[in-house]
Amino acid sequence: MKLKILFFVIIIVFFLISIFIFFQKADEDKNPEVILKPEIIQQTESKKINGDSLLVQVNKQYCLPQDYVPSGLVHISEYGIPETKDFLLRKIVMPDLEAMVDQAKQDGVELRIISAYRSYQNQIETYNYWVDQLGLEEASRQSALPGCSQHQLGTAVDFNELEFSFTYTSAGIWLSKNAWQYGWVISFPLNSESITGYAYEPWHYRYIGKDNALKMQKSGLILSKFLEENN
Repeated sequence: MKLKILFFVIIIVFFLISIFIFFQKADEDKNPEVILKPEIIQQTESKKINGDSLLVQVNKQYCLPQDYVPSGLVHISEYGIPETKDFLLRKIVMPDLEAMVDQAKQDGVELRIISAYRSYQNQIETYNYWVDQLGLEEASRQSALPGCSQHQLGTAVDFNELEFSFTYTSAGIWLSKNAWQYGWVISFPLNSESITGYAYEPWHYRYIGKDNALKMQKSGLILSKFLEENN
């Protein structure tokens, strides 16, 4: 009788351990550890890229240090710009962003901020979220590894909605025609994935200043190529 009870207890313990291992593995698969590529580690540790320059190159090859925080961050809410929550951006971008949003409003278009500055830690959470939603390969086309996101610069924003169809909305059309006049340029334009490494994002704009945006507009180059030539 005692042997039967002992055997039964062993089976229950084994069963519980199996369940624990299963759910632990499932949780790991759902939230995979973010492992930086060797070349990214080299960039972030040895080059110590300073993101304060409006023309710094930040992409899959050139990434910011984990402890980089942009200077002069301010709350967007202080400027009365529509946003989905209280976001931060560098103060240097705000006058032109405010002017752009005001002009768009006069033209009957609402520009609303749905993402702005994200810290290194925030980007880990964002990247893991998209891996969970899309899988690793597709997520890598649509989200940056921590340190490699332009959002960490505090000079990049996402407008209105994260949908391809944003291209054809009044806001998407207005931005594509007018944003550069205010120093804002699209980072990942259509048919540029072979160069940028990212899928088309009609909602994602980065501030490089009005003079630089004018030069870029005249050059006909996309942002990543323009930055290569001006660094």
